[in-house]
Amino acid sequence: MAKPSWLFSKSLITPITAALFLIVAFTGVLLLFHVGGGAAKEIHELLSVLFVVAALLHLVLNWRIFASYLKKPATIALGVATLAVLATTLSGGEGGGKSPAGEVFGLIESVPLTHFAPLVGVEAPEAAEMLRRGGLTVSGESQTIGDIARSNGRRLPEILAFFRTPGAREERREAPTK
Repeated sequence: MAKPSWLFSKSLITPITAALFLIVAFTGVLLLFHVGGGAAKEIHELLSVLFVVAALLHLVLNWRIFASYLKKPATIALGVATLAVLATTLSGGEGGGKSPAGEVFGLIESVPLTHFAPLVGVEAPEAAEMLRRGGLTVSGESQTIGDIARSNGRRLPEILAFFRTPGAREERREAPTK
């Protein structure tokens, strides 16, 4: 049985690979900013697998050109850097496989507002007021960042965004109180 040669042609695989890359990149950005819900996650995961298959086919079809790149010093350095990033990503660190970023977020969630506020350059009462002006409920300065997020139905990055917006501290100081 003859295999369909059109299925394994560069003129088909290259645009498929490019299209899948664009979709996976777009859905990845949506997931990064927690937009799109479960549909974006499902599409991202499924099409990521198809993207890997298409990319491997693209690599096989363009092997001679790819092999010529492997001899260049910049490509070797990029390959070493890629392997280092992959090793770091797959290592997971200590703590039951939790990533280092996950551990940091866990620590931030457990910190009371009184200890967190100085880290972002404000006093605890001002930090509480900044959150209140943003429409959040803060029961007191001893409330943890995680408790503030949970009691307001928010995720930790949304709470942290109140403190990292450029110029936000100055704008919030000048804003009239409710």
